[in-house]
Amino acid sequence: MSDSAAERALANPAFTAQQNKAHVPTDQTREEVRRFAKVCDQQQIALLLGVSTDTLQRHYRFELDIGRVESVAAVGSKLLQKALAGHTPEMIFYLKSRGGWSEKVRLANADGDNFAPLDLSALESLTPDELAAAAPILRLLLGGQGTGGPAPRPTDTPLH
Repeated sequence: MSDSAAERALANPAFTAQQNKAHVPTDQTREEVRRFAKVCDQQQIALLLGVSTDTLQRHYRFELDIGRVESVAAVGSKLLQKALAGHTPEMIFYLKSRGGWSEKVRLANADGDNFAPLDLSALESLTPDELAAAAPILRLLLGGQGTGGPAPRPTDTPLH
């Protein structure tokens, strides 16, 4: 069994005393940092190696960066596979995080100039009378007719 940084740190309480010695990276520590960077923050990795975060960053910048990128790519790949297989929550998450989709309505004038996003969550605090009074304007803003039929009651149509 290899002598990993985690095993050394757990087996030797005085391991942090090594912080006062000059650190020399090895192939083994480079691989450990790359592996740890997939799930640990830099402070945790430095503790496992018995070095300061400055030393960690100075000697292992590439391993820190590539380890994190590898884990994001692996998880992202699994997420994309599930989205492409038709899993609705993963599809929604992917489109919101990578496709620019949003639940906020963006308004624009005829020239295409964008206005600030319209956050519909504020409607949740309106009373039924206030919502009924605002319904024709909301229909116009959201592309509806603005005139047909009574406004939906908050209990009839959830806003979430």
